[in-house]
Amino acid sequence: MKNQYEKAFFNAYIMIHQKSIERFIASYITSNEDALDIVQNTFECAWKKMHQLKDPEKSKSWIFSIAYNEIRMFYRKRKRDLSFVCDSYSENDIDEIEDKSDNFVEEFNRQEDYQRLHAAIKYLTAKNRRLILLRYVEELSLKEIADVLNINYNSMRVYISRAKQELKEIYHGLDAEDLKYGTK
Repeated sequence: MKNQYEKAFFNAYIMIHQKSIERFIASYITSNEDALDIVQNTFECAWKKMHQLKDPEKSKSWIFSIAYNEIRMFYRKRKRDLSFVCDSYSENDIDEIEDKSDNFVEEFNRQEDYQRLHAAIKYLTAKNRRLILLRYVEELSLKEIADVLNINYNSMRVYISRAKQELKEIYHGLDAEDLKYGTK
């Protein structure tokens, strides 16, 4: 049984990321029941392996790594292709993208652009959608994303740049019909 210190540590450094982890997992998993199971497995694994977290400041990337691995195990067990959907990200989550200080998102500063931005994110490749959401919605640093996805930091910088470029191209290529009918 874990002592009071460990429970307090877990609540202070791990459980504070619960909502972000739930959104992250739901963006990969279409079934609510499966998503809830993976969330539970993620926090159960974090509880059991809490002693492995050496630096509490890295708790966010650590728990996201566990969640990502749980998702991969889920798909391995199901022998299905990893599909990424961002329908679980609401317009409020997308609103958060605009609030970031990064110059990239300053382009999307008008209220009427949210629908177009949300649609553009849906059209991104799965890899780029994951990167954009981790960086601008979940607010992970490039280093944290590199750790979560087990990718070299310098490569991650290039991938993020390409993802932003793809998003800009899609964003500017969307017209009213695409938004109305959800087609491109």
